[in-house]
Amino acid sequence: TDIGLPGGMDGHRMVLESRAARPGLPVLFMTGYAHPDVLDNSPLEPAGVVLVKPFALEALLRSVDALLKSR
Repeated sequence: TDIGLPGGMDGHRMVLESRAARPGLPVLFMTGYAHPDVLDNSPLEPAGVVLVKPFALEALLRSVDALLKSR
């Protein structure tokens, strides 16, 4: 998910609500905001990764592979 989403729900809230239904759900955040305040508030643990845009396709593939292997 992107950290910033339209419509009143951000990526952080979506992850918290999704993990309430599926604890331990792997999460890949994509963001253009690399500021520590944004990233420090990410509910990443367990099984979470942040990719800062722009990123290479190879970085996306490595991240998805790592998340799938962590399950």
